[in-house]
Amino acid sequence: MAETKAERYRAPKGSEININLPGGSVAGFRALHHSGSGPGILLLTDEEGLNAGMKSRAGLFGEEGYSVLALAGDLSVSDIAAAAEILDGFPETEGGIAAVGHG
Repeated sequence: MAETKAERYRAPKGSEININLPGGSVAGFRALHHSGSGPGILLLTDEEGLNAGMKSRAGLFGEEGYSVLALAGDLSVSDIAAAAEILDGFPETEGGIAAVGHG
């Protein structure tokens, strides 16, 4: 049965988390579709800290059915690769992942 428009646009579940990367511990934000699972999006910005705008962007992707991990800061390639592995390992992430840069 297809979702109704009202069901599709319910606010995603979101929470702040800390993840351990090769470069150290980084604050992140997770957003999920109300269904609880979906393909993964690693949302990255070079800005310092996760502001309301980044959380809102993560929420928008969550509304569309994605499992989102948003991270901010000066991340190395190994940090990004490790974050992608962490996102892919979350039980809510199904169907692969993609990375999106913003900022």
